[in-house]
Amino acid sequence: MPDRDIRVVVVGASVAGLALAVCLEQANIDYVLLEREKQIGFLKQDSLLELPPNGLRILDELGVLDRLRKQKIPATYETHFGFNGKQLVSFDPYKSFRENGEPLVTYFEKKDLLQGLRQSLNDESKIVSGKSVVSYSNDEHGITVRTADGSSFQGDILVGADGFNGTVKSLLLKEIAQAGESTDSIDGPDFSSEYKCLSATSPFHPIDHDFEFGHTYSSHFNGYLTSVIAASRNRMHWYLFVPSIPTTKVPNLPIFSTEEAEKYAQAYSEAKMCQDFTVGDVWNTRLQSSLSPIIEGVMKKWSHGRVVLMGNAVHQLSEQQVFRNSLHGTNLSIEEAVVLTNELHASLHPANPSSQPKPKSTPTDPSTTTPAHHPILNLTSITELFSKYQSAQLPRAELVQSMSRQMMDMYISTTAPIMAEAMKSGIYHFGEKAKNPRTARILKAREPQLIEPTKRTLLLHGPKCPQPLHHVLKTIHALTKPHSILFNKKNENIHPFENTESLEFLAGKNECGIVVFGSSNKKRPNCVTVVRIFDGKVLDMCEMMLLGAGLEGQGETESEKQKESMRKMQLDVGVGMKPMMLFAGSAWEDSTSPVYGMVKSMMLDMFAGDETDKIDVEGLQYLLMVAAEEPVEGTQPVIHLRWYKLRTKKSGQKLPRVELDEVGPKFDFRIGRVREAEAEAMKEAMKQGKRPNEEGRTKKNISMDTIGDKIGRVHLGRQDLTQLQTRKMKGLKRRAGVEDEDEGDVDMMDVDEISEDDTRKKARVD
Repeated sequence: MPDRDIRVVVVGASVAGLALAVCLEQANIDYVLLEREKQIGFLKQDSLLELPPNGLRILDELGVLDRLRKQKIPATYETHFGFNGKQLVSFDPYKSFRENGEPLVTYFEKKDLLQGLRQSLNDESKIVSGKSVVSYSNDEHGITVRTADGSSFQGDILVGADGFNGTVKSLLLKEIAQAGESTDSIDGPDFSSEYKCLSATSPFHPIDHDFEFGHTYSSHFNGYLTSVIAASRNRMHWYLFVPSIPTTKVPNLPIFSTEEAEKYAQAYSEAKMCQDFTVGDVWNTRLQSSLSPIIEGVMKKWSHGRVVLMGNAVHQLSEQQVFRNSLHGTNLSIEEAVVLTNELHASLHPANPSSQPKPKSTPTDPSTTTPAHHPILNLTSITELFSKYQSAQLPRAELVQSMSRQMMDMYISTTAPIMAEAMKSGIYHFGEKAKNPRTARILKAREPQLIEPTKRTLLLHGPKCPQPLHHVLKTIHALTKPHSILFNKKNENIHPFENTESLEFLAGKNECGIVVFGSSNKKRPNCVTVVRIFDGKVLDMCEMMLLGAGLEGQGETESEKQKESMRKMQLDVGVGMKPMMLFAGSAWEDSTSPVYGMVKSMMLDMFAGDETDKIDVEGLQYLLMVAAEEPVEGTQPVIHLRWYKLRTKKSGQKLPRVELDEVGPKFDFRIGRVREAEAEAMKEAMKQGKRPNEEGRTKKNISMDTIGDKIGRVHLGRQDLTQLQTRKMKGLKRRAGVEDEDEGDVDMMDVDEISEDDTRKKARVD
C-alpha cells in the first residue's frame, strides 16, 4: 500500500513541529499539522536561537539553510567582565571549528527560523491554523484528534510538539494516569526551576558601545549574571539571570507579571553590562521584555499508545546563549524530528530501510482524507518504533540537560571569573577525557596527590584589615617564603563562614592548599581565619581573634607606640630557613578537645616547608613557640605565638650553651569560630602514598642510586672456559692445513676474511 495512506497528525507549528513536517514531506509520508494560532509563526515576544554545527548540517540537508543565508549571524568571540566592569578574558571558542572546516555556531531570530522551515514545504495546505486541540481517542486501527471548533482529524500517529504546557502532553499524562501508571516519575519531580531570567531586546542606539555582530558579552557578579548578544542587525538581546529562592517544582512554577518584571529590573538597575552601560540603561530603551522561570528537566517516558511527544514537551534546558559547551533545546528538537522520521520510514520499509522516497503526492484536503489501516503500523509496530526513538534521544537529552545545568551553575556562581578563564584553556571537560596532553597534565596536577607537594599559603586582606592584622599576614608571608603569596588588595565579598566559593576559586587559581584571611568588623574585630583546602573544597577552618595591639579603645599615644614597636621588630628570615616549632601547654595534648589538635595541624602544615632528610645545624636559627595557657572553665585559652633566635655561646664543655633572643612581633590569639572537617573528607585527605625510595619489601639485586635511578644486577653461574667449542663458532675458523689442536698456536681468521676467500674459491656451476 502506498505511503500516502499513512498519516501523521502533528500538533504545534513550533520549530520541532515544522522540522518534522519538512522531514515527513521529504520522506513522502502523509501528515497534517495543526496550529492553535491563526497566524503561523506568531510570537508574543521574539527570541534568539543558537544552532551548533550538527543542527546546521541537518538544516542544510533539508534545504532550509539556503533560505536563511541572509538572516543568520555566525557566533564569534566571547568577552567576560567582572562585577566592576573590568574585562576578565576574551577568546574565540570556535577556533577549532574554523581550523577543521566545520560550520560555525550560528544565531537565528526564532521568527526567521520558523519562516524558513515553513517556506521549505512544497505543500503548505497541510498546515491548518486556528485549530485548538481539545481531545483525542485512539484504538488499534488509528487515532482521531478533535479540535475546539468541532473538526476532527484522523491518522495513525499523533505527535505532540506544542510545548511544555501543551494540550497533547496534558492529555497524554491523563491517559497514563487512567491506565493505572503513576505520572510522578514521568514528569512532575524532574522539572524544576532554580533560576529566573529577565530577557529583553533593546536598540543599539543610544547605547554608546562598539558592538560586534555575533559577539557575546557576559558580566559576572556575586550570584547573578548579565549577558548581551549582538546577534541582530539593529538591536541587541540581553539577559539577567538570578537564582530563585526557594527552588520551585512542577506544578508550582511561578508566573511573573509586568509589574514584577519592572521591580526586578529596578533592583538590578546598577548592574554593569559590558563596560559602558548598566541594566537600567537598556531597560529604559527596551522594545520588549519578559520575566520567566528557567525550567529544567527531562521526561522519562515520551509516548503511550499511538501518541508521542517531542521538543520542549519532553525536555527543558537552560536556554542561556552563552553556554558554548552545551547543545540547546532547539537543536535537540530538530534531531528528534529526523530520528522519528527515520524510524517511521524504516518501519514502512522493513525489507529495504534505505529505499528512496517515492514521488510526492498531490495536495489533498487534510480534513477529509481518511487513511486506510496499514498492516505495518499496527499498535505493536508503533510501540516498538516509539521505543527506538526514545532510546536514541533520551540519553542524549539527559546528557545535554546535565551539561547545560553545570554551565548555568558555573556562570552564575561566585567563581565565574575563573571559570571563564578555564573555559578558554579547555580545562573544564564535564566527565569527558582531556582533549590534549596539556589539559591532561593540568587536570592530573590538580588532582589530590598521595605524595603531597609542599603546601602553598595564600594570604588575603578583607574589606577592613587594620595594621596589626597586616603585620600578622606579612610575618606569615616572611616565614613561609617562597611557598606563600600575599595579596594586598582588599576583598569586599569574601565571608569564609558564610560562603566559601570565593576562597575555593582563589586557592585553586593560585594552587594553594592553605588560605589565611584577615578581616575586622565591630562584631568580630581583628580576626585571622585559617582555611585548609582539599580537592578544590574547604576541608576545615578556624578563626583566631587577635588580642592586644589593634583593639578598639586604646589611647592614641599607646597605639602609636605599639605600631612603632612593631615596625622595629621586623622578622628577617632567610629563604630556605626552617624554624623549629615548639607547642607548649597541656591543651595541645587534650584528646577531648579536637580544636587544638586542628590548630596544631594547621600550624605544622603552614610552616613545614620543603620535606628533607638532611639538616644543616647552622640553618636552625629560629624557633617558633606556640604556647597555650592552661584552660579555664567557660573560656577558650589564649594562644601565644613567639619567635626566638638561637644564639650559641661557649660553655667550657663540648656542647655550646644555647640562648634564645626574642625577635619579631608578638601575637596573642583567642580561638573563635571553628568548622571541623567531615570524617570522610578527613579520612581521604589523610591518605599517604609511598615515597620513591620506600619499598614494602626489599627486592633482591635491585637498588637505587643517589639520583633515584633503579639498578638491577643479574647473577650468572661460573663458566668453564676450557670447555668452549671454538671450532663450531661462526666467528672463528681454522686456516687450511691445520689439523690438530696440539700443533701450537693457530692463527685464526676473521669472518670478513673467510667470506672473501670463499667467494674467490667457489666457482659458479651452471
